Amino acid sequence: QRAPRWGSDTPGGAPTAMAEASPTAPGAIADRQPMVDGMVLASVPRRLRAFFLDLAIKMVILAIAFAFSGVEFVDPRQVPVGSVVAATALNFGYAFLFGISGLSPGQRILKIRIVALDGRAPGAWRSLVRAVFSLNETLLYLSSAWILFDRRRQALHDKVAGTIMVTRPSVEDAPRP
Repeated sequence: QRAPRWGSDTPGGAPTAMAEASPTAPGAIADRQPMVDGMVLASVPRRLRAFFLDLAIKMVILAIAFAFSGVEFVDPRQVPVGSVVAATALNFGYAFLFGISGLSPGQRILKIRIVALDGRAPGAWRSLVRAVFSLNETLLYLSSAWILFDRRRQALHDKVAGTIMVTRPSVEDAPRP
């Protein structure tokens, strides 16, 4: 059987390690979404939207920091080394701090989160590992492209840290007493 296509939330026949949401299960987010141990995997498009929201937030933070520090970009081909270091530090800090709880601002808006394979929040150690391995701008995001082919939609930093991205159920999807 085939793994889910990278852009869909529906499997084209899920492998045995992945379960399919039961349409009769209380609180099921949606029918036929790829799942791992009862957790609905976040779709690639949703992950990309969260990534770009977080990127926009980081760009605003950097712009404000550069404005207050007096950094001027006259020629885009001559970026000051300090700016590159500041941007890298911001990326690392952002990934680490929000990774501890598993919920960045972009992920919160799009109702997805990072969890350990057992479903708990990643914590400091997993967050540190993810932050180190997610600094892949120098690899042109090739290690993140892994999600397009992985049945659990894990990027390299997810594989190493033992995490997955899942959809957070909304209040409407929660089981009723």
